[in-house]
Amino acid sequence: MKRSVLCIAAMLSLASSPSFGGTHVISMGAGGVTNDPFVRVPFVAIGYESRPEERVSIGADLHYSPIAGESSWKPITKQLIEENHVSPDISNINYAGRLALTVFPVQHREPSFMTKVGFSTSLGLVSTSESLEALDAEAGNERAIVTQHQRHPCFGFAITAEVWRDNGFGIRMRRDRMVHIETVNATQLEMKNNAMFMIDVMRRF
Repeated sequence: MKRSVLCIAAMLSLASSPSFGGTHVISMGAGGVTNDPFVRVPFVAIGYESRPEERVSIGADLHYSPIAGESSWKPITKQLIEENHVSPDISNINYAGRLALTVFPVQHREPSFMTKVGFSTSLGLVSTSESLEALDAEAGNERAIVTQHQRHPCFGFAITAEVWRDNGFGIRMRRDRMVHIETVNATQLEMKNNAMFMIDVMRRF
């Protein structure tokens, strides 16, 4: 009898605790590329996820980064161009859209909050713009203009950590990689391996 009572109590406790199975998540966040030696690349993002299981997420997100021109150049870039007369390859990410699958192997639940750590992989499309000023290309340089604006398939992977309150709001930190191949100055192919860090505010419903 005592064992039956304990079993019923445990089932009621699990049923009353917040669950992520069959839920949806929307997110808004900001971050930037951390490994570009020549230019600052901040961005904002919005996303949507479906979580059919507590440890699985299928989602999509859209990143946007304004192209700020020379104001986004780092000091080393100005030195190379203005003093050393060297043309570095400056490729600005304009926007990116990706589909992602995330698995959360680590979870910890407390009465008022829950933490989750996961790994994700993604596929998508990224739009980039080359800086003609950095390439020392004139506005009429057809070879440079051909590949000034490009779209590329991209893939990536990320480590993500989430903290959720029992009221349905959460915060997420992501360490992300986005890889694509682009054409530089219409003459050569170059692989871009963008390391990104991002903080999101999330709402579960």
